[in-house]
Amino acid sequence: MFGVLTGKELDELPVQIDQFEFPPNYRIYSAGDVNEDVYTIRDGLVKAIARTADGAERIVRLYKPGDVLGLESLLSDGCQHTLMTMATVSVCRIPTRIIKRLLVKSPRLLEQLMRQWQISIERADYWLTHLTTGIIESRVAWLLKMLAELTSGEQPVVIVLPANQEIAAIVDATVESVSRTIANMKREKVLVRVAPHTYQCDLGKYHFDRLQVVD
Repeated sequence: MFGVLTGKELDELPVQIDQFEFPPNYRIYSAGDVNEDVYTIRDGLVKAIARTADGAERIVRLYKPGDVLGLESLLSDGCQHTLMTMATVSVCRIPTRIIKRLLVKSPRLLEQLMRQWQISIERADYWLTHLTTGIIESRVAWLLKMLAELTSGEQPVVIVLPANQEIAAIVDATVESVSRTIANMKREKVLVRVAPHTYQCDLGKYHFDRLQVVD
């Protein structure tokens, strides 16, 4: 996030920028909390959880390295979602008051934050369009594609596969339906296990422009 600042602006940063490593399934903050910090992810994935009207929990966003968490703290008093780590996650924590002070001096930082908000909007659109509509295989395939795009771009693509319960909470399906779909993808070599919870992912059988399975 601070890559747009000049050397002088970086030199003026206070020392209260801390680095942390959170364990898997760590709650960074909860919906409704008053948050006074913004986090940038250095490594790992973070899930945003929302509670539906019937009390069920849905995963409504995934954040990757380079993303900024807690931007709403710059505008409001309460956090929108509960954020939890999906594995070990490294972050930098920056107090909101420091960012507000820097925004006065650096239009470039404001532009960078606006880009982060735009990315969040685009991901929300992606989520609604691809991960919550269509048949279950379509939704899971789009999720795998998104996870693949969150990697470094190396070939072959290797992803850390979320637990079936997490996938079900993302694609709005039952755990049983997700389990059957993932099992089929493993049989068809779309997913090939290379380490615990880690799979080589080959999505060549899907036409994502219209999500059809290639014969």
